[in-house]
Amino acid sequence: MKKGFSTVLVLFFALTSVFSQAGELDPSFADGGILTWNVSGNHNNGHGIAVQPDGKILITLTGGFPEDNDFDIGIVRLNEDGSVDSTFANNGLYHLDNPIGSDLVYHLELLEDGNIMVAGGYATEAYDQDFILIRLKSDGSPDASFGQNGLAIHSIGSEEDYARCITFDQNGKILVGGISYNPDPDVYEIRHVISRFNSDGLIDTTFGDNGNFIWNNGGIYNETWNIEVADDGNILTSGKTSPNGTDRMCIYKVLEDGSAFDTTFANDGEMLATFGSMAYGMIIHSNGNILITGPNYNVQGADLVVLAYDQDGTLNTNFGQEGVFLIDVHAVDIGLNLIEQSDGKIIAVGESGAQLFGTPPRGFFSTRMFADGTLDTSWGGEGHVTNVTGWMGWASDVAIQPDGKVLLTGVTANDYNELQVIRYGNYIDADMDGYELNEDCNDQVFEINPGAEEIANNGIDEDCDGMDLLVGIDELNSADFFKLFPNPATTLVQLQPYPGSPTIQKLELIDYTGRVIRELDSEVRNIPIVDLPAGIWFFRIYTNEGLFVKKLVKN
Repeated sequence: MKKGFSTVLVLFFALTSVFSQAGELDPSFADGGILTWNVSGNHNNGHGIAVQPDGKILITLTGGFPEDNDFDIGIVRLNEDGSVDSTFANNGLYHLDNPIGSDLVYHLELLEDGNIMVAGGYATEAYDQDFILIRLKSDGSPDASFGQNGLAIHSIGSEEDYARCITFDQNGKILVGGISYNPDPDVYEIRHVISRFNSDGLIDTTFGDNGNFIWNNGGIYNETWNIEVADDGNILTSGKTSPNGTDRMCIYKVLEDGSAFDTTFANDGEMLATFGSMAYGMIIHSNGNILITGPNYNVQGADLVVLAYDQDGTLNTNFGQEGVFLIDVHAVDIGLNLIEQSDGKIIAVGESGAQLFGTPPRGFFSTRMFADGTLDTSWGGEGHVTNVTGWMGWASDVAIQPDGKVLLTGVTANDYNELQVIRYGNYIDADMDGYELNEDCNDQVFEINPGAEEIANNGIDEDCDGMDLLVGIDELNSADFFKLFPNPATTLVQLQPYPGSPTIQKLELIDYTGRVIRELDSEVRNIPIVDLPAGIWFFRIYTNEGLFVKKLVKN
């Protein structure tokens, strides 16, 4: 009995130690979990962050570079430990130097092919910014196949235009959300804009009115901060509108072709929240909820809010308290962005602190909730974390590494406004099998984990050792039916059935984890492999008499 009780205590403290890592600074990153970097030599503001499959970290920023005494766009890349990756662009920094005027960046997107795209405003005249998209290759050099040497510049009107967010439709075209000032000099009005670009960076004139859908819906001060494609292919944006002079968090839904609002959503395509002033962040949760975050201002300051809406634009009252998650830690708490973890939990980031120049100073703020909008107190031990390193700071964006660790980027004010990146430890066990994301080869399936019992010859690596396909009789029996030669090979292999062998119904090339790399025609006999990295690969052969496996060594 005592022994069992001791085991329970050990397990309890082990789990407590693991869970306590969520929301704690990761000492293996930069300086005790925090990178502070004066990239441009003057004022810097990090606006977007993404993690590459190899663990390297991309960040885009607006910086006060000294060459032209104005603001320019920069993109930097860090190694996984927070050091600067000098192999990217020019010693780790891509700098778009524009002597005409100030350029501002708002969004970064890592593309499926490894290329990088950012969006912002580009000065074509000293005080006239236009939409800009920048596409870089993975090494940080401009992608000459996009726009003009990697730059796509688009003017909405004769006044200032800023691209704030980007996403991609089901055909691979680029959807850009932003704002445009009314070109009429007698009318001060900021308008919502969606523009669509072809994949080569040219404006798609078949969308909306010559490539643009522009609206204000009676508000003077309109801002678009986010854009997403709904499951039905139509377009969601969020931000702010000010009907009757009062700022309101808003979501709009626009038809896929940009011709009009989707009138089946909310109130003829427009959702105005009952409170809150600006939807700085928006995601579509895997459960279908449309989530937005921002500040709800009051006489004491502001509270961070997250609101949840169903796909038809109605408030989801099953989320949080009647559709609202609200947290009040300091006088001013502001939500600036959102992300969903693989286990469905939601992290909102932004800033928290006193009124400006008060105590405590504002700093990087994050809070985590369950998918139902209730506070997850395992994040930082209280459900929220604030890190202050200067007299002012805030987190503009958030990313999650493949191992579950959480990265925030933004600005902190010390001598200047410095770029800041913070990394937190995290514990994610999406399938609740007792193994966290970092050690579980499949954290979405309960039956697959390092402690599972292996079942031979089923094509599944239950125990995560990469050896399922090497166990059992299939590899041995396949020698009687199929010949794979040459083996090892470099450029081409042949799969030859012997006379009387089973009929091949399906053929797959897989890696050592069982992940399908390529599906092949069942009749194929000459198989090119020149594009495969060197290592161990497998051909999984489905036949009318069962499953067989052939191992390939690629030189």
